[in-house]
This record gives sequence, C-alpha cells and structure tokens, in this order.
Amino acid sequence: MKFKVLLFLSVAVLAFEKIQAQDKIKFTSTNLAGLLTGSSEPAFQLQSINGLRYKEFTAGIGVGMDNYYFKTIPLFLHVTRTVFSKNKLPFVYADIGLNFPQDRDSDKDSWQNSSYSEGLYFDLGFGYRVPVYKKISMNFSLGYSQKHLNEERTGGYYIGFPNPVFIKLPSEYYSYAFRRISLKAGLSF
Repeated sequence: MKFKVLLFLSVAVLAFEKIQAQDKIKFTSTNLAGLLTGSSEPAFQLQSINGLRYKEFTAGIGVGMDNYYFKTIPLFLHVTRTVFSKNKLPFVYADIGLNFPQDRDSDKDSWQNSSYSEGLYFDLGFGYRVPVYKKISMNFSLGYSQKHLNEERTGGYYIGFPNPVFIKLPSEYYSYAFRRISLKAGLSF
C-alpha cells in the first residue's frame, strides 16, 4: 500500500520537474466544495488540487475529503483541458487515484469488528471557469464519480457457562462501489 502511494507521488514529481523546464508553465491551485448524490444520502466533499497549467492543459495532484456513505480521503491525479481559448472557459476533467478510509478499523458491536482498506477513486466531468479578479477564477463542475472500498469483517461468539469459550467465525469480505453525481464549485488561481 505504501509502495503504491510512493510510486504515485514519485511519478507525479518527475512529471512536474520535466514540465517545469518548459516555457509558459504556470502554477495553479484549485480549491473546491461540493455535493455528492447517488442512491445513498447526499454528502459533502472538499478538494484541493495543485499543479501546473500549460496552454489549454492543467495537471496536478489532488487530495480531498469525501463523506459519501463512508468517510474517505481520495488522493488522485487531476487532468483538465479547456475547450476554447476565450475569457470564459468551458473545460473537461478527469481524476484517478486511490481512496483511503478515514477510520481503518471499527467495532460494529461487541461480537464483530471491521477493517477497511483503500480502493480505486475516479471522477469524470465538465465545467465552466469564469474569471472574477485578475488571475482568480470561479469554477463550476458536474461529473460522475466512483469510489471503491474494501471491508473485512471478523467476529465470533461465546458459548458455555460458567467458563465461556470464544468461537471465532470465518472472516467475511465485502467490496463497495459507490456511484454518484458530483456537483462542485470553488476558486482557482
């Protein structure tokens, strides 16, 4: 798991250094708040994406907080392409990365424990960027997002009296895939 994150960050840093040597490359930061809705209750999300802009392309690394069903922290590679070169810019975007559970372990009850592990995260969509002041823009986007999460449940029960014996049950494995619509707004500079 740590190897995957280290490899992901290493590739991003190497790409950053190679691109930085080019002309007209600018640093960009986008901070977003949004709403996720699907078959479960609507939930709040936050994202911060930092990277580089070159002509109509932007690439960066993002991290967020995703409260949809399970609280998770997505870490992802973000790529954006503007559609036209005008003052108000429509764009398309793609995010792909890993989704980390906020709480790795939880006690469902006194007989059962759950352990969560990371899964795939992606978000695809389109948006509109409106300049508001000098190099600051307001972003609005609509996308389709998925987050995956894995759970291992272990547990058992006690039998016997007065000296109870714990009987361990076989582990159960669950894989969750949450499909939802993502509506976000925020500032970029």
